[in-house]
Amino acid sequence: MPPVSPCLRLSVLTLALVALPAGAQQQTLTTTFASNNGQAGNMFDLVAVQDVEICGFDVNLDPGTWDIEIYTRAGSWIGNQANPAAWGVPIATATSVTSNGSNLPTPFPGMLTVPMTMGTRQAFYITVSNGTSINYTNGSFTGNVFAADAWLRYEEGAGKAYPFAATFMPRVWNGNIMYSIGSPCFVQVFETNGPNASIDFDGVQTDGFGEARSVRCTNGATVLDRSSVLTGTPHDVALSFAPLVPLLPAGIQTGGGQIINVSLASVVWLNSGSILANFLPFAGSSQVPLNTPAVPLTGSLQGVWFDPGHPDGVSLSQAAVLDVVSSGTAPGPVTDDGAVEIVFAAPPMCSPIPFTFYGTSYTQCWLTSNGRVTFESAPTSFSPTISSALSGPPFVGCWADFHPLGVANISAGTSGGGDVIASFGTPSEPLQLSGLIGGGSQFQIELQPAASAVVLRGLLGLEIGVPAMYLGLSPGAVNGAIDPGPAGFALGAGAAVVDPTHAIYEFGPIGSLGGGADQLVFLPNGSGGMTWVGF
Repeated sequence: MPPVSPCLRLSVLTLALVALPAGAQQQTLTTTFASNNGQAGNMFDLVAVQDVEICGFDVNLDPGTWDIEIYTRAGSWIGNQANPAAWGVPIATATSVTSNGSNLPTPFPGMLTVPMTMGTRQAFYITVSNGTSINYTNGSFTGNVFAADAWLRYEEGAGKAYPFAATFMPRVWNGNIMYSIGSPCFVQVFETNGPNASIDFDGVQTDGFGEARSVRCTNGATVLDRSSVLTGTPHDVALSFAPLVPLLPAGIQTGGGQIINVSLASVVWLNSGSILANFLPFAGSSQVPLNTPAVPLTGSLQGVWFDPGHPDGVSLSQAAVLDVVSSGTAPGPVTDDGAVEIVFAAPPMCSPIPFTFYGTSYTQCWLTSNGRVTFESAPTSFSPTISSALSGPPFVGCWADFHPLGVANISAGTSGGGDVIASFGTPSEPLQLSGLIGGGSQFQIELQPAASAVVLRGLLGLEIGVPAMYLGLSPGAVNGAIDPGPAGFALGAGAAVVDPTHAIYEFGPIGSLGGGADQLVFLPNGSGGMTWVGF
């Protein structure tokens, strides 16, 4: 290639742009990542609502390194769950896949090309071969539609022991399904890292379909990792605070097939601190701990290494995104009897203040689909009973047999003062009772660390119905909880419960409890117990 000046504008790197097919769109259908069970793998069916091509999957894996196999067959998995001959050899395998963590998407490192015409059914078997590390969720009925959009439908399937062994159903596979409409699958829309050019924050990598985004809290920490085998070659890094630009619909691809994902309109180069690059010899791979700023911001880095062996003359890294947040909203469970762990100090909550409940300081809680916030552990009892309230983990809530029906209508967020607010139901998607479709319910549970107070808010927004509800809180088995009888909640009333083992509750038909109060406030009373007041 002709010599390239060490001081170079990013526009030089565009080189020759390639024409892209018109009308092609990359889509993602998500089931859930709120797991409550697991095994080696899952079998499930996809149904094409329109013509699509399956391009790839993200999976939900236990921490560790795993070997993954993907099988597929035309038609259903049902009746073929123990018949290897019906599946043949895997269409894709990957060894030593490092998990991004439980209940987080881990990309399967490979591209699939499984075309589906409108109305056809295709079965998939996704499994690990070296453990029981696939996380999934208990289902409601095999074959139920759990997730769907205008193009593709996912139906509840089964958990599987490896290989083609025991079957557990119904089970909901946890993951993202990437598919293409309008053309065959594209290899990628984001540049990926390689041995010649690699940058990431906190080890987050893209598979080419989604951004390599690390989310961290303000006044926290992150690690910037730069690596390349091209030690000593000229190198610089483009910094941008604008959103990334994917290849579709209007991104830029070089003549050598690399993708420029940083915005060309707003680049500053790290070595020079200006819009002109200053390519200096790469000193070698490094991992640099950095403190995150005190204010929220989002920035991205994409590295450039001179590379005489590449058709472009340079190798590009992925565009690594660091998203610094001061607070945010964490999604709750979307499945029946689901639970999601909420760590107060972790993003997106970013609330480092522990919450004290019955004298114990907690740094996390569990948000459940049945209207509770629990401590110590996720609940194992789902139907509200007084005996289960006493023998289970400590909790507060409006506990009934709710079902979010696959809708993201449960979440947790933080206030400016560090309070944790769990919301159940939204104006457009109220929380429904399991097996019943009615007006639905909306309420909140607020944890106030400064006062160790709990607020149940929105009791007048509870749907009136026959199913039972446990309204209030329980010290749980760990604190020796006992039943002193109903508390008698009422608007304008209140009482001090001195004994710290006493559950404070009412039990009866949903919507009939609380004595007209819209809020119940529970405060420590200095004796180890709680004082409640109805507003």
